[in-house]
Amino acid sequence: RALARREARLTFVTIPALGRPIRPWRDARALASLWALVRPGRFDIIHLHTSKAGALGRLAACAAGQRRKVIHQPHGHLFYGYYGPGASRLVVAAERALAPLARLHLTLTDAGTGEHLLRGIGRPRQYRTLASGVDFRPLRAAAPTREECRRRHGLATDDIVVGPLCRLEAIKGAGVLTTAFLEAATVRPALRLIVGGDGPLRAEILATVERGGAGARVRLPGGWI
Repeated sequence: RALARREARLTFVTIPALGRPIRPWRDARALASLWALVRPGRFDIIHLHTSKAGALGRLAACAAGQRRKVIHQPHGHLFYGYYGPGASRLVVAAERALAPLARLHLTLTDAGTGEHLLRGIGRPRQYRTLASGVDFRPLRAAAPTREECRRRHGLATDDIVVGPLCRLEAIKGAGVLTTAFLEAATVRPALRLIVGGDGPLRAEILATVERGGAGARVRLPGGWI
């Protein structure tokens, strides 16, 4: 972000009232701020992300007469855990109602499109799949060899190593990963789990694998993802 802020062609505007929790008064203030931002009509594209910002942004753009410029990028995590059951139903209902207010919906995968259509959010013609644009080739070229990685982590050549890069929280499936590993580890003695990431479930995961007798086979090097 610091590098991006030094780019002369980029302008950052902070909306202090905008946040993830549903708070009617602050949300109304955020809506007013977004409307004031888009009302002059100086944007060619209004690209929105996530359920809360996407909902308020679509309402603001529609109120400002800019609906045809809106591209919304919904995120499937709204189905699985940031909110409780009641709030999740409300968010899905809002996504369903506001879907017509975006010209296009972008998803990273076809499966993501299917998740939304299954819940009646938008129409198939509104969706486009746009895979992540991160170029991994420089990272692959600079990556150490498999043998070097195994030596670094003290792994044997016949160890079976699995693991994600993720935040350690429920919405990322950290608990499911732990349960699945413990079940698989009972029949695969060479199985090892290395998780690159950190989060609120770190201590709980470590305690769970210790109780399951697999603490020595699990490593959480840490570092926020």
